[in-house]
Amino acid sequence: MKKLLAVVLAAVMALSLGVVAFAAEYDATYTYDVKDGSKTAKNEIYPDDSVYLKLNGIKVDVPQIADPSRTTAVTLNEKDFTDGDLWKVKFDKGGDNSKMIAKISLSEKNYGGDRGPWVKIETKADYTTDEFKIKPSMTLTAKDDITIGGVVRFVKGDKINVDFGTIYISNDEDPADQDYAAGTGGVVLKPTKNDDNEITWEDEQNTIAVLKFMGDDNQTKFFPKLSTKWEDADYAEYFADQDAF
Repeated sequence: MKKLLAVVLAAVMALSLGVVAFAAEYDATYTYDVKDGSKTAKNEIYPDDSVYLKLNGIKVDVPQIADPSRTTAVTLNEKDFTDGDLWKVKFDKGGDNSKMIAKISLSEKNYGGDRGPWVKIETKADYTTDEFKIKPSMTLTAKDDITIGGVVRFVKGDKINVDFGTIYISNDEDPADQDYAAGTGGVVLKPTKNDDNEITWEDEQNTIAVLKFMGDDNQTKFFPKLSTKWEDADYAEYFADQDAF
């Protein structure tokens, strides 16, 4: 009985001498800038496109080491959370319309000497005027205890949830009587009923191709795509014994 009491007292003393820290979960606040690939609105993307988001500081309120009942605001920048020795980065496509997201990753694409890193969201192709709403997110998990300024500490296993908010994916809709630069995408055309329609693709110097047709009473929207590449075998019978380009 005395031995059992001694063991219990030893355990109590051990707990009183050290503070047991448990992993916590934080919801971050932040702002972001769109660097490239966006539509006119900040939270919109074309199908079959990419958007680069620059996170302007991930902010979380972390309990202080000396007094856990009080918190201190901590800001993590890209260079901090992309330190592979400190943080594990995981992306989530979300539940709604996640099939429209091809990939989410960190990119160090060079924009005027700034390599980010950026959060790159790539979308899949769609040839309709449907709008898809997505809610991607990112989770940072501490790989070890991280002390900042001797004031606060992230414990190994702590998670920071970064919600990118709602982003909309859709093509634009234009009348089918337009001029476009070669390579233009993200647009669905609606023919003019009972009238001539003409679509022209141009580069900086020349007209590359022209599509002309008459719209009828029952016109249907369509997705125009100009390709200047082909497999030789597909067109061999049209260009027999001739050079074609």
